[in-house]
Amino acid sequence: MSSKEDDVNAHSFSKRRRQDDNNHSPKSTQEKTESLKAQLKTPAAGSSSTTIATKAKKPSLITADEFFPDLNDLDADGAPLAPRGFKVDQSLPRTRQKTLLHHDAAIKFAEIEVPEESILAYGTSISNEVVPKTVDEAKKLPTWPSWKAAIKSEYDSMREREVFSEVIDLPKGKRLIGNRLVLTIKTEPTKRYKARLVAKGFNQRYGIDYHATYSPVLDIATYRLLIGISSIMSWQIHALDVQTAFLYGDLEEDVYMKVPEGAHVPSHIQRPCVKLLKSFRVSSVFFKNTPDGPIITSIYVDDTNLMGPEKAIMSTKTMLKSHFQMKDFGEVSACIGIEIDHLPTGVFVHQSKMVQKIISMMNLEHTSTQKIPLEVRSVQLGKDIYGARREGEAPYPYMTTYRSCIGMLSYLANSTRPDISFSVNLLARFSKNPTYRHYKGLKHICQYLKHTPDHGLFFKKAQDFKIEVYADAGYRSDSTTSKSQTGYVLMLNDTAFHWRSVKQTITATSAFEAELISLYEATREISWLANFLTTLQTTLDVTILKTPIPVFEDNEAAFRTIKEGYIRTNANKHVDPKYWRTRDMVLAKQIEIKSVSGNQNPADILTKTLPANKHKQCTEQLGIWSRASLLSFG
Repeated sequence: MSSKEDDVNAHSFSKRRRQDDNNHSPKSTQEKTESLKAQLKTPAAGSSSTTIATKAKKPSLITADEFFPDLNDLDADGAPLAPRGFKVDQSLPRTRQKTLLHHDAAIKFAEIEVPEESILAYGTSISNEVVPKTVDEAKKLPTWPSWKAAIKSEYDSMREREVFSEVIDLPKGKRLIGNRLVLTIKTEPTKRYKARLVAKGFNQRYGIDYHATYSPVLDIATYRLLIGISSIMSWQIHALDVQTAFLYGDLEEDVYMKVPEGAHVPSHIQRPCVKLLKSFRVSSVFFKNTPDGPIITSIYVDDTNLMGPEKAIMSTKTMLKSHFQMKDFGEVSACIGIEIDHLPTGVFVHQSKMVQKIISMMNLEHTSTQKIPLEVRSVQLGKDIYGARREGEAPYPYMTTYRSCIGMLSYLANSTRPDISFSVNLLARFSKNPTYRHYKGLKHICQYLKHTPDHGLFFKKAQDFKIEVYADAGYRSDSTTSKSQTGYVLMLNDTAFHWRSVKQTITATSAFEAELISLYEATREISWLANFLTTLQTTLDVTILKTPIPVFEDNEAAFRTIKEGYIRTNANKHVDPKYWRTRDMVLAKQIEIKSVSGNQNPADILTKTLPANKHKQCTEQLGIWSRASLLSFG
């Protein structure tokens, strides 16, 4: 092929224009794939594309456009934006840069040999440290010494804790279950290589091999509440990690497992196995009033937080270390995916690292930002820009991309970012059948996060406790089913510690009924809160809960009905009786219903998309701050 022909083909292949996501289609993607296949079969002189691509078994040749749909974006100078893990030679002409970008993406994808639906996960992991799935994979990595040490530590701990018996013959009539080593890297609060030998419990039979399966762990709302209480009380929060926490419980049933890899099997054993002796069952929150002061212990699997005065924490650490092997990390900086900053004026919880990970995963580092999570939408059928897939509308083909992003955004929304809760809940409804409109909405949320990467919840130090609840409903928020949206938030000293945004399960016939449902759901959480705080107060001899708890509602009809009492009318006679439980709590003086203007209700952000000014107002009311602004205040 001549140099001129090569330049023409390169220009033709790399010609790409910025298009709206709605203009993409599976057909255009297929054309790009076929074009790339043709070029790889007849590469330019000196190209190693064919050789590299054929190294993979059954390579799936995917263009860079398919690898990341956002590759249609160019930077400010018109250069292509490479996907995660790829580089473009900037010394080449622009058209040739784009050609190489397509070739390199396809070759790289062929080498790693993953299905097309997994492109997002691999696209983001190329630049990160590889976590092997098996020991054989780990042995091929330069980090094998670290993995080997982690595996040895796991086996040593199991022998020390007497987790299983010596190798024995499998008793007659007993089922043999398998095992595997799970390798992972923990980054909180420090980087650690970990190996866990786990039994394949899915082979067990209920009632024979096991009975009880439930073990409670720390709820994220409870953890935020405890952080808020600790901040107000000027307590410290320290982190401990129980080494091999799963190995401290006794197993009640007889369970036989295959011999772990590397274990010695005596020659006379015909059906080798080991009998499991240990299991894991533990509660999640403990209170104690010690001679050195009150102490709260919160546990999430093997991550333990101690909250209380410094002296009480130190004495509790000494006691725990005498019974368990533990790593002491001092003052907590991160736990269950949440970053924690201890400031002179309070405690700030955020997830800046996760936000950056999401932005990187979606390849949005060089894109613009947005001031609100989603565009303000109409709830009329056919006019909702984030409504269900329309007839003849092309689906978004990369399901794993969409679902992976929804999963990460959901954890963010449920942990420290109530400002995106409604938007994520709305787009999560289409995880089974998304369109490019919904994918564009996901990008919009991510661009908003890029605008607010260091935002989180700030629990201020104070002299007293103030608990308030706000409830709201978005009537007929779902444009397809006409179901409404429930939104409520529980506040501790003007900072949200628990919230929810969820589509109602029944179709409300009026805004009044939708608001009653939201109030009911909010007051159920108040019942949990009251029980939890009553136990804490009794044990620790502190006063936190003051009744009645104020509950703010912006619908006048719902407010009057709950405050003054139920009067049967044609408008409300069909309402399920359980939704009148809120009135019972008013009569019992557990709550006090109060009216609030819709413009002053922070729960509004949990039921609908809002314009920029109103959205900003609600985030401020929820106690959401930027880390930079807090640090600047000292």
